[in-house]
Amino acid sequence: MKKNELIKKFQKKALALRNAKKTQRYLRVVGKLKRAKLIDAPGVPDYGGPVELNDVLWAGKIEPRILEVLPTLIVTRPKYLRVYQTPEDLKTVTDQIRAGKATTHFRGVAPKDYCKWLPENALGSSVLKTIRMRPEEIQMIRNLKSKLGVRSDSDVIRKGLELLNTATMKKS
Repeated sequence: MKKNELIKKFQKKALALRNAKKTQRYLRVVGKLKRAKLIDAPGVPDYGGPVELNDVLWAGKIEPRILEVLPTLIVTRPKYLRVYQTPEDLKTVTDQIRAGKATTHFRGVAPKDYCKWLPENALGSSVLKTIRMRPEEIQMIRNLKSKLGVRSDSDVIRKGLELLNTATMKKS
């Protein structure tokens, strides 16, 4: 290929990329991830509604950072996405994350790169435990949830257990 042909080819690809980044499909995906504080995208407005998984996968071809945070998003915040059918490679990766054994690359993204977006306590699976509580105890958990800035009642209980365990270990 001649130099001029090569330059025209790259200019055509750059123009197509620029146009793709202006589409509503791309802006919704990036706006949603920006609102979730998973990526930084100056000039892109936040988007509040859920986005389709197919749109996220499409936008990931344009912006690789999207594919880096997608497995984490599906595991930790599934309501952000509309998922009608999960591709097999994504299902494998999310199952491994839930089991705490992520070893498979996801569309060119290494496990260490997509696992770094997980919250500290998200690795490994949890077990359902049902306990009975009085209404005032439930209200205490709700109050602590907002004060501690955690996402779930379980996170409040986990933090309380950690503190209790630390205090008990110091006494021993």
